[in-house]
Amino acid sequence: MKTKILLLAFAILLATAGDIFAQGSLFGGSGERGDRDKSKPTEITSDTMDIQSAQNMAVFTGNVIVKDQELTITCDKMTIFLEDKAKSDDAPPENGQGSKGGKKISRILCEGNVVITRKYKDDDKDKEQQGKAGQAEYDLKEQKITLSDNPVLNQDNDQVAGDQIIMYRESERVIIKGRGKLNISPDTLQSPEPESGK
Repeated sequence: MKTKILLLAFAILLATAGDIFAQGSLFGGSGERGDRDKSKPTEITSDTMDIQSAQNMAVFTGNVIVKDQELTITCDKMTIFLEDKAKSDDAPPENGQGSKGGKKISRILCEGNVVITRKYKDDDKDKEQQGKAGQAEYDLKEQKITLSDNPVLNQDNDQVAGDQIIMYRESERVIIKGRGKLNISPDTLQSPEPESGK
């Protein structure tokens, strides 16, 4: 019976994680998420899964792969930290419902050979953004993503690197700490063609 309850709790955790990973894309606003099919699950695979309900955490170790409609994450280890919904009074209610009972994800930590790939459409073209780092941490309360240990972000032919890259999702602000490096392709620097008839 206890195993069934644990599996049910884990299923709820994965369902929540699917939406969190999609919302918490490690990149800013390009591409709409309005057409997201909420019936499609997020799949997390790893060599070992350690669900620690009493400690409010789940640890995935070895060849971790997270597959979502928009996002793929690979790393050596991923830890999902949970908290009681009642403790996060300052957080807005989810889906218009109150925060009574249950758990919610507060933080996600990916460690070791982290590669995050996001596919999206822009002007009806398939695009891809990719982040690589030794560690990626997503703090859901602060809507802050921190990439550290040789982080690099790539989009098309553009690249940004630094000692640490911090992204704030709500304000779409990016801070590069340490010695930053930005490579911008000539295509990005070109002015858009003026519209005819003006």
